Parts: sequence; structure tokens; C-alpha cells
Amino acid sequence: MSSSPYSASDGLHQDTVRTPPVANLNELILDSSDRWLQQLTVRLDSIDRAMRQIDSGSTHYPVDDSLQLQLQELRTQVVRAARELHISQQQVQELAGNLADARQRTKSLTRELSHSQQLLSEARSLPGASPAEIARMDLLASAFHNATEGAAVLTADGTIVEANPRFIEMFDSGPTNSPGLTNILAAFGATFSARLQQVSGGKTWSGKIPTHQVGLGQRWYWVSLGPNRCEGTKEPHIIALFSDVTQLEDSQQILKQQALHDNLTGLPNRRYFRNYVDELVCNQSNAENSFTVCFLDLDDFKGVNDSLGHGTGDELLVEVARRLSTAIGHNAFIARFGGDEFAAVFPKRRDRDLNIDDSIQSLFAAFMDPILLGANEVAVGLSLGIATYPQDGLDADSLMSCADIAMYSAKAAGKNQVCSFDSKMQQQVDHRHFMRSELRTVLDGGGISLAFQPKVCAHTGAMRGCEALARWQRPDGSMVSPAEFIPIAEQSGTILALGELVISQALETCAAWTEQQRDLFPVAINISPQQLRSVHFVDRLMALLAEFGGSPHWIELEFTENAIVENIKHAIETIDQLRALGFKIAIDDFGTGYSSLGYLRFFGIDTLKIDKSFVSEVATDRNCAAIANSIISLGKGLDLTIVAEGVETAQQQQYLAQAGCDLVQGYLVGRPMAKVDIEQWLERRLLSSDS
Repeated sequence: MSSSPYSASDGLHQDTVRTPPVANLNELILDSSDRWLQQLTVRLDSIDRAMRQIDSGSTHYPVDDSLQLQLQELRTQVVRAARELHISQQQVQELAGNLADARQRTKSLTRELSHSQQLLSEARSLPGASPAEIARMDLLASAFHNATEGAAVLTADGTIVEANPRFIEMFDSGPTNSPGLTNILAAFGATFSARLQQVSGGKTWSGKIPTHQVGLGQRWYWVSLGPNRCEGTKEPHIIALFSDVTQLEDSQQILKQQALHDNLTGLPNRRYFRNYVDELVCNQSNAENSFTVCFLDLDDFKGVNDSLGHGTGDELLVEVARRLSTAIGHNAFIARFGGDEFAAVFPKRRDRDLNIDDSIQSLFAAFMDPILLGANEVAVGLSLGIATYPQDGLDADSLMSCADIAMYSAKAAGKNQVCSFDSKMQQQVDHRHFMRSELRTVLDGGGISLAFQPKVCAHTGAMRGCEALARWQRPDGSMVSPAEFIPIAEQSGTILALGELVISQALETCAAWTEQQRDLFPVAINISPQQLRSVHFVDRLMALLAEFGGSPHWIELEFTENAIVENIKHAIETIDQLRALGFKIAIDDFGTGYSSLGYLRFFGIDTLKIDKSFVSEVATDRNCAAIANSIISLGKGLDLTIVAEGVETAQQQQYLAQAGCDLVQGYLVGRPMAKVDIEQWLERRLLSSDS
């Protein structure tokens, strides 16, 4: 075709349709008349005008003599149909005027009829065209017309040569008096021109393109472009397919938002934060362009969750996010990783940006005032760890790891602290990792043993039991301090296995002592907070006791104050259950935890142990003496046994005995000893007392 019905000046531009042969057009019109009336879209004058144009030869396509006769017959049939239906052009025009879209739909139907006749005429005029070839052309036209994708034939400059109804629905949706879209660049802009030029050169292209459409806002289309050169055409055409993927794009944006942001606070999450740091690293033109990564952790957030509930804890996190954004949001990229862990990056983009020290001061200042949560006020402290590019790392992973290590060093140093990473911190972390791996191996293959430290009466020196203490000896004979491996076991989760191993070895020793009639009972065993929290603790303890044929009276279970107050309700239930089974219960390191007095009335305990930090200066420091006296007085008032730990001098023992302390334990009495050594120690002590 030399010209396009889509852009013809007479307004008859139309998409390609499949139409029955001309012999059946009368039946088509008669069958369709009722539908046209119901939709008020009949424009017989337009059809008549199209026929007159064909008669006068003013159309853009050839018309043979046989078609002229058929069109004349069509004209007669149309007039007869109108007369039979008693419809006049004036009535149709008056009714059509009541609908805003009557003219547009009539023009569309008229274009469809005119263009279908043109295609049919061309098909019939092809020399040697068989019925099969004509049917094939009908099929192709139908596929083009009924495609669910927008389809158009374009020129290299974007002019729309042909378009199917779906394309028109996508882009020709303006007011009824709109001239419609004639060039694709009007929808997608000049940047689309480069794509057209690329394809007109013989290549193909596909991709996602946005466009802004009046009344619809931003829309997204997946566009596929391919070259198509037809014989007889002066310039190559481009086949364009358009799929509206706006809904998919919107859904992807929502998913992206959810994937990269924290649902509670709306801040970027760990993944987004890491991507941001990666981009900063990639954009650094030289090593002199530094930036700082800061990890933040709230102090004592777990206490808020446990005491006020997780809902209040969430409110606290939202307020923390707000204060962080207010304090440093203009100068930093802030994220929440989860729980009470936050992070910030301070890129030095402008000279007026605050330096890291000023930013840290702004952070601490933002949390000086307590946070009001309903009827409760909560004071929040921050532990901050800092790592700097490029000194501490050249990639996102190493920088984040260093900041994390520094943050934990800040927490270990106390509340409201900030630590900058240094190489010694990394060495300590590496050492802990090595220790953690080595401890797992030791627990599986041996190396953990028990030492027993005796307890005696503060007044008579008589034997009153002992405490079982875990010891770790390496194959080379060197010893690992409990102060080093116990915290690692607690942090790594191996404390449960270690605690069960200690109980097993203690019960095995108790069974042997019972058989040998050695009286070193009760044997005190330290129970970790993780063991106390375990719902299986009592069952496992009783199973081990049965394994060794033991009695609960052999054992005294020691719990720290902090372990008890983590979950008071659960602790009360567990301790009551243990006492009912016959175990003795002791509170270890009394006076060093919090809520030291409030919980005592709820627990059925037997023993209070005064921490050695108070005992070491009890005879020389008035404050230590006052604390020790208060604990002894409190214990006596509750009818509890009082044990003083860390007694190293006779002066300390004498003072404690006079103050009313019941038992003493420490180097003055005896160091922790292996099983055979404490057995010999007991024999010597018995012989000495007999003589």
C-alpha cells in the first residue's frame, strides 16, 4: 500500500479487520442493524460518503468494475435496510448526539468497513490469488486485529502506518474530538527515536519503557521492535508490539520496597544498607575519599521487652528510628538490621557535612531525654562501633564486620560507649572464633574435667560440702581459664552441652563418694541462664540422676541473680519444682545483680552466697563490711544459710564468723582440687580433727 488509511485526511484511518466476502455484506448489515440501534452508533451518512468517494475515484486504492457493481448493490441494500427499519439519518444523528462517544465509535466502524473493502479488493486483484491464499490473508488480518498486545507498523521516524484496536485503546484514548496519536514519538519521546533508527538498520530491540499519559499517569510498556521490509515499499517498516506492564511494574516496586526496607520503622534494611556501602566503595575515585560506617545497638533493650512487652518494645524501636533520623538523617544513611540493631553511613559529600565526632555527639544528645511509652519512661543508651574506609576495609563486608566488632567492644566497655575499630579487636575476635571451635571439639572428645573447692563452717571449720568447677586442660598441659571459656560457651550456645557434661561428671563423682562413704555433700553445681530457660532442664536433670542412681540431696543448684530475673515467672516455677524434688537451691554472687531484694520473697531458696568482691575487703573497707553485714542480716531474717566466697585470710574469716556468716569458701580453706586431691584433703582434715 502506498498510503495509510490510518493517516488519511478524510478521517477514515482504521486498523485492519477481518470482513466476510462482499456477497455477504448485506446480511452483515442487516444482522448488525439492531445492535447499531441499541448502541446508537449508526452513521449511515458516513457509509454513504465512503461509497461516494469510491464512486468518484477519490480513494487511495484501485477499485475494479465488479466491485463497483457490488458496491452499487450494497448502496441499494443499505437504503432498503434503513427504510425497513424506519430509521432516517436525521433521527440517527439526533439520537447519536445524546452520547458523548457516538461520533468516535461511528468513525471507527466506518474506517473498519472501508479498510476491509480495500484489503479485499487488493487481495482479489492479485494475479493468480487462490481461495486458500485469500483465506490465509484473512487469517493474518484477524490475528493482527484480535491480538491482545498493541501492534503497529511504524516508519523509521515513528509515523504510525497501521495499528490494531488494542494499540488504539492504549494510546488513542483522548477526548472524542482528539485527533489521535499519529507518531509514536509523541508517546515515548525523542529518546525512542534512537531505538527506531537502530531497528530500521536491521537489528531488533526489546525493553521496558515508561510514558506519561493524560488521565492515566505514568504507564510502563514492554516494547518489542523488529524490522520489516516489504516489496514495493520505498522505506523499511518497523513491526512494534506493546504490552502494558504497569501493574507488574507497580507490584515489583512494592516488593522492592518491602525487600529493601524494615517493615516496622520504614528504614532501609541490612540488604539495602550493604548495597549502599557497595556503591560508595565503587564510587570512590581515590583512597583519600573516606566515609564512616557506624553500627548502633540499644543498651538493655531486652529488659524493656521482658518487662513492658514486645508491643511496647516495637514502639520504642519506632521512636529510636525517628530520633536517629532527626539527629543525623540529613548527614547519614540510616538502616535497621533487626531487633535493636541499627546502622548508619556517613559519606563526606560536602564540606559543610558534619565530621564523625560531631555526628556521634548529636546521636548521644538525641537520647539524653527518656522516651515516653504510654505511662512508662524508658532511658535508652547506645553502644556504637565505628569503621572507616579505606583504613579498616576496602569492601562492604569487611567494613560492616569491623563496625560490628567495634560495637561489641563498646558494649563490653559499658553503656553509652563508642569504640573505633583497631586491629587488636580483630585479633580478639579471631581468638574467640578459634576458642569456640576448639571448645566444641573438647566437648565431643574430652578435655573438660571437674575441680572441687571445699566449704567449711565459719565457726568450727567442719566440712560442709564443696563446689564443682569446670576445668579445661589442653593436650599440651596448659589450662584455659573458666573466665575465658565460660563466656565463649554462653555466646556460642555450647553452654548447654557443657552444663550437662558438668552435671554428669558431678553425679558420677557423687555416686563414687556415696559408695566410698565419703561425706563431701552437698556438691554445688553452677546452672547457666540458658539451662534455667530451657523447658527440658528439669527432665534432663532427673534423667541424669536416674542414670547414676543418685539422690537430689547430693546436689545444691546455684543460680545467679541475673539468670533468675530474666524471666521471674518461669524461674519461680522451675525452682519450686526443683525444691519439691529435693534439690537445695542457692543464689550465687548475691548483691552483684539487680532487684536483689524484690524477688527473694517469691523464691524457695536455701542459701545466699556473698560475692567475693565484698568479701575481699570486708575487714578493711567500711562499705564492703556494711554490705556483707546487710546480706548476712537479711539471710538470717529469711532463715537462709549464708556462704562467703573468696575468703583468703584468717582476718576475713574471723570478721565474717563474728557477723553471723555460716560457711566460708576460698583459698584460706582450700583451692579447687581434682577428685583424688580433695579426697586426700578430707582425709587429712579428719585425721587432724581426731588428734
